[in-house]
Amino acid sequence: MSKYFPVVEYTCKCGCGFSALNPNLLYRLDLIREALGRPLVLDSGCRCEKRNRDQGGEENSDHLRGNAVDARAINSHTRFVIIDEALRLGIKRIGIAEKFLHLSVDLINPQGVIFLYPSPQVKV
Repeated sequence: MSKYFPVVEYTCKCGCGFSALNPNLLYRLDLIREALGRPLVLDSGCRCEKRNRDQGGEENSDHLRGNAVDARAINSHTRFVIIDEALRLGIKRIGIAEKFLHLSVDLINPQGVIFLYPSPQVKV
């Protein structure tokens, strides 16, 4: 159970019902939300294989095992607070994109990493 995140927020968005988010991650998300002092929006949580493919996710995505979320972070202060708290809480897989942060407690993929997503191409 989560204090701030109802199941619908991290359930696969394709309608399949996959919602087995790692309870350890969910607990840490509650703590990050408290540190942030305002709602933490989850753009993506659990993903089935079809949804992951449709989203362009990695074949071995942490989302497939319920071990990752993409949390909205549209400004530098929000990114800082989320990353600072995530690191303090022992989250060892973080991805940085322009508008979200990938937060993962997955132990299968490499640990101690902060990776970047490619920036969208600007059309001139």
